Parts: sequence; structure tokens; C-alpha cells
Amino acid sequence: MTISRLLRGALLLCLALVMIAVLVLGGFRLWAGLRESASGVELAAGKGAFVPADDIAMHVRLAGPADGRAVVLIHGTAAWSETWFEVSALLAAAGYRAIAVDLPPFGLSDRPAPDGYGPERQARRLAAALDRLGVWDAVLVGHSFGGGATVELAFRETPRIAGLVLVDAALGLQARAATPAEGPGIADRILSISPLRNAVVAATFTNPLLIGWGLKQFIKNDALATPERAAIYAFPLAMRGATAAVGDWLTGDLLAPHPGAWFGDLARYRAFEKPVLIVWGAEDSVTPLDQGTHLHGLFPNATLKVMANVDHIPHVENIDEFGRHLLEFLANIGTSVARRP
Repeated sequence: MTISRLLRGALLLCLALVMIAVLVLGGFRLWAGLRESASGVELAAGKGAFVPADDIAMHVRLAGPADGRAVVLIHGTAAWSETWFEVSALLAAAGYRAIAVDLPPFGLSDRPAPDGYGPERQARRLAAALDRLGVWDAVLVGHSFGGGATVELAFRETPRIAGLVLVDAALGLQARAATPAEGPGIADRILSISPLRNAVVAATFTNPLLIGWGLKQFIKNDALATPERAAIYAFPLAMRGATAAVGDWLTGDLLAPHPGAWFGDLARYRAFEKPVLIVWGAEDSVTPLDQGTHLHGLFPNATLKVMANVDHIPHVENIDEFGRHLLEFLANIGTSVARRP
């Protein structure tokens, strides 16, 4: 066999693999388009409320007495307000007002314009939603990637914040300090092509078939990734435009630099004097524990609780221990709620 025939065969094989990949991605994108047929209001079916939040209507799930101290629950990537259901029930039973929000592009909130993502925009939406709900003196609880918007809100709206809880927060502060800004790579250029980006998203982020498997990648005990819990995570994927919105967020937030964001300024951590609770899984494979200890050292008034045999989602992996840490922190803040000056 000649070299030319070998090269020709290799080229045909590569082309065949590319065609298969295109067909697979195209199939997932087509399925997403057919599946994403409902509005957020239709999916909420009266279980949540929609409040004006700057440029969108934000979906929130409320639990507990209206006059209790507000505890705002801010989810991470691919989660939404309902994934806090155990925490919300625990808070409500203890007399707190649990407010679980949907940060776009996840959950049932309206989708902003394609360029409408980033921690500053999300913090503005959260502040506007809290205004509409009449919330002042709130405790913020932010998990994983939602930690960026949570800290951004806490720094920009400090007078209205009673305390801050960060749960395995994916802030990337050490990487920001150690790595200089780089230009776009090959992956960034590929993802800038929206049809291709959305096909990749449809096969991964918004693929219901991967929800259960994906959940297992973030928890220590696979048995907790029950079909019922996976169904909760998958539920908002039926919302119109879910895949395209996640694609916009992917390039406009997750993979984008945010040089103007306050959560990247280490001096602001040292100046934040409100009480802070940091809860971290000892076995976290996404945001390793050293990120939690580093974060603990930045705040002047912080407590660190490390949960053994827990990976990246403490409030799912051990709700009893997580609940104890959270309620103890809230009790130390006190029950009296300050009103807007």
C-alpha cells in the first residue's frame, strides 16, 4: 500500500468522523428545539412568582413567613430555585423567609439579551428583585458559580446585607491573581459560531439524558442522584430558548473575563465586615478545598465549615449537617430584621 493511499484513507476516515459528529450534534440540536416548547409561566404553573428584575421577570420560589428574615438562595450552574427545596423547607420551618431565585439562563426566569450576562448584570437583577419583594437586611446564600453574582451583590449592596454564606463558591480568585489575561483560543473561536455552539450545548448542558450522570460527577455518593432529583434539575429544559440562552451565557459569562466586576477585587473582601459563613466539601473535585481556605482568609469576619465525605454540593449531599451550619449562623446574626433607612 502506497503512502498516498494511506493518506487518502486517513483523510476519508477523518471526514467520516466529522460527518458523524455533525449528524449527532445536529440531532441533539433538533431534539432541543422540539423539546423547548413551553414558557416559564406555563412551567411554573402557579408554584412560583415572577417579579420585575431590571430587564427581565425573575422567577422565585418563596417559603416561610413573610415577616421572617429573608434568606436568598442563589444557585450554581445548571441548577435552579427548586433544587434548593430541602433548604427552603428547613428555613421555613425555622421561621425564616426563604427566597430561592432563578438566575438566567437557568430555571424559569426570562432570558436577557445575548450580551446581558455577567456578575454585574446578575447582581443588578437580584437587587431589583429584592426591591420589588420589599427585602432589606437579607442573608445571601450563593453556591458554586452563583457565588460570583452573590458576592457582587453583597459588595455593591452592602447596607442591605445582614450576612453572607458561600457554599463551594467558584470564584476563581487564585487563578485570577496567578494567570494573566489571554486572547481567545481555538475553543473560544469555535464557540463564537452560534449554530455550532448551540449544537454543543444541546448535546451537553441542556441534554436531559446527561443530567443524572452529570449530577454524579459533583457528589460523593452516587445514590443521591436519584431519578427524582435528576428530574428536578432537568425540568426547566423544556423552556423555550433554553439551549440558545445557555449558549449566550457560556460565552458571555462562564468563559468571559469580567475586569469590572467587584467580586474579583481582593481588597473588597478585606473591607467586608458583615458576618460570613463558608461551607465547603472536603472532597470537592470542582473547587478544591484550598479555594475555600483561601477565601476564608480574605474576609475579616468569616467562619469556615468543612464537611467530610462531601464533594461539590453540600446541601444535597448532607442536608442535615448543612442545615445545622446554616441555622447556627443565622441564629448568631439574630432574628430582628432592620428596615430600609
